[in-house]
Amino acid sequence: MKKRPDSISIIGWYMIVSAIFSFFSIAISLYMPMSREILKMNPVPIPVQILIGFLSAAFSLITGFFMLKGKNWTRWFYLIWMSCSLIYSVFASPMKFLLIPGLLIVILILYFLFRPTASAYFLYEEDTNVSAGA
Repeated sequence: MKKRPDSISIIGWYMIVSAIFSFFSIAISLYMPMSREILKMNPVPIPVQILIGFLSAAFSLITGFFMLKGKNWTRWFYLIWMSCSLIYSVFASPMKFLLIPGLLIVILILYFLFRPTASAYFLYEEDTNVSAGA
């Protein structure tokens, strides 16, 4: 087993913790009048926004868990998922300037996910799992 890069550990745990936080904050925000007013500013119906929020948190939880396990598909899933999320947010967000910090975090995460050390870790884990199963 090849040692997991610290950056991958940090990203994986960040995704897991942020997903758990998201589940709670979505649930709590449903009962806060100010949050409901912000949700109403979005052209997407509130139940759809909530569903997307929960699905996004679930994707983050799953991706973070399997990222820590060294599954290469998680890098590509994260890239596709965040691209779709960004496109959705550009069209649906009433406060577009708030997308900038999130975009910077995504770019930073993608940088670390596709560095040579991360690629070596993910590809080594994938090759080891394939060899063990044969």
